[in-house]
Amino acid sequence: MSRPAYGYTPRPAGDPHRGVAYRGPRATPPPPNVTIDLRSLAPPMRDQASQGACTGFAGRGAVCGLIEAARRDGLWEGEAIDPAPGAIYAEELYLDGALGRDQGASIARLVDVLATRGIPREDRAPYDLRDFTRRAPEACWSGRRLVNVTPLRHDLEDLRAAFADGCPVVAGIPCYTGARGLAGDAAFASGAVALPTTDDALDGWHAVSLWGHDPYTRPELGGLCWVQNSWAGWAPRTGGMGTIPAHYLVGLANELYAFGAVR
Repeated sequence: MSRPAYGYTPRPAGDPHRGVAYRGPRATPPPPNVTIDLRSLAPPMRDQASQGACTGFAGRGAVCGLIEAARRDGLWEGEAIDPAPGAIYAEELYLDGALGRDQGASIARLVDVLATRGIPREDRAPYDLRDFTRRAPEACWSGRRLVNVTPLRHDLEDLRAAFADGCPVVAGIPCYTGARGLAGDAAFASGAVALPTTDDALDGWHAVSLWGHDPYTRPELGGLCWVQNSWAGWAPRTGGMGTIPAHYLVGLANELYAFGAVR
């Protein structure tokens, strides 16, 4: 197994934009014993290969899920868009003054691109491992934008409330060594990520998309959230969709953003 690329840049621990109380359309959060499953909205996994573009891929997945939900509900006009993760990543680097340096980006910068610059089209800017060296052409930007995006507190009730409103969540997480760390052999085979132990060391930071919460499996860990990765060969039996303990996300994630809609 070749070493996978990470690429997420965490924000400072005291950053005031890390999260706010979630206020979605629902008046009350869902009961704690209800499973919330958004996996049917998730697109097929794509591979970021050796480029640190995981924020672009996680954002692409969440946007695809929002478009699929809008199409299902008869709220989407026109053709569906497959967002271009490489173009997103290059724009993130440009805004950070780092175009040409494959150094990763934060979820907040991902949101800046999708909500302000918009959503680029993969068919007009196909993924290329040189994407971090150049901005995508003007013609690739679709005119669609991400709206109603919310930085979440690191709170399981808020995370579940976002899922209950149909929001995929994009997370920036630390990754650890160990057999069931995100890049470990066991996690690669099954997609089951475990909480790190005191024997595990920080291996890197990564961006992933989250697709709901199962409170019944491993309740001692807060239940499990479904997580989609962007590494070829990861969780092959489930198409790159695995599980991660809710306590991992609430206790260790750097950023959690609920993606609300595309307009």
